Amino acid sequence: MPACRCSGSGYNVRDFAMSVVMLTRGLMRSCIGLALLSAVLAALAFGAPAGEWQKMETTEQELHDRFGGRENEISLSQATSLLIALVNRDRQEAGLSSVARDRVATVAAREHALEMASHRYLSHLDLAGHKPSRRYNAAGGTDQVSENLSYWESDVRIYLTPQLVRDIQKRWMNSEEHRANILSPTHTGVGVAIVLLWDGKRSVLTAAQEFVDDCGDYSRLPAKAGIDDELTLEGELTGEAELIFVGVGYEPLPEPQQPDALNEELNGYSLPRAFVGILPAGERFRRSFTDMPTLYLLRDEPARGRFRLKLTLAELFAALEATRFPTAQVSEFKPGLYYFMVCARSEESRQFVVSAQVVEVRS
Repeated sequence: MPACRCSGSGYNVRDFAMSVVMLTRGLMRSCIGLALLSAVLAALAFGAPAGEWQKMETTEQELHDRFGGRENEISLSQATSLLIALVNRDRQEAGLSSVARDRVATVAAREHALEMASHRYLSHLDLAGHKPSRRYNAAGGTDQVSENLSYWESDVRIYLTPQLVRDIQKRWMNSEEHRANILSPTHTGVGVAIVLLWDGKRSVLTAAQEFVDDCGDYSRLPAKAGIDDELTLEGELTGEAELIFVGVGYEPLPEPQQPDALNEELNGYSLPRAFVGILPAGERFRRSFTDMPTLYLLRDEPARGRFRLKLTLAELFAALEATRFPTAQVSEFKPGLYYFMVCARSEESRQFVVSAQVVEVRS
């Protein structure tokens, strides 16, 4: 439940009949994924800082005074609605528009929060090695998503209360990185999840926020494809977002993860650096990238935010080879994850990714 780097509480009871005050001990931690790009044309990379586990000692009574008890318990539906209301309160106080509950992001948040609670770990990677974008794609999403996570465990039973939900949001807002994610002006939607488990000996609480930047409509790319399979990405930007280009990034195939290893690393996550920038065909003699190869493969009406990209990875790498770019990051096909990232510019010239879809290619 806590914020940025975390603190937490837990409770060890050796003898319930003892009248002395027992100290609580536990673990708490939070993670974040930022949706903001500092140099989108150069890198298309962003992510979360690493966190750390912290322990906090308190009494059982202090724990219940802080978070409430059974008499304060609310339903899961009430808790998630309250968390969204708190997000919108904080955004409105910062002069930003509210975010709406996003159904697809809610599914992604719920599945990841449940897996973390069930296996007692905290990470933006899941046990299959997947990052937030891929989980969001698997749930049916085609926009860009950025993630806040939190974890807390205790060996005293805790209850889902308004005080507990407010503490989750307060800790996120007290963290510079989490706060920046919550207060991003490009966010339009959010999916939230809270999971609280009690096994008779220990409480485990996880929370997730999946923020969505819905700036258009995009066709869905397949989750898996071959190097010779045709990929078609079509889209139309809406509102004030202006299409800049489509970047393609690469990561090695994911490996299965173990909870203990994820807890030890406490790493953040990022989108991969784009190894090629794809511009509209009509831009051939007007624009190019200086730090990565440029291909002119976008069709349709880019001036109106409409675009269409149709190719195979075999064709993409053949075109890359023809550019003979001197410092190409990825110059030949390798099995792995290929990220198709649609980059746009806001009215304030802010550059950000509006869609990120991941395709697993093994051959």
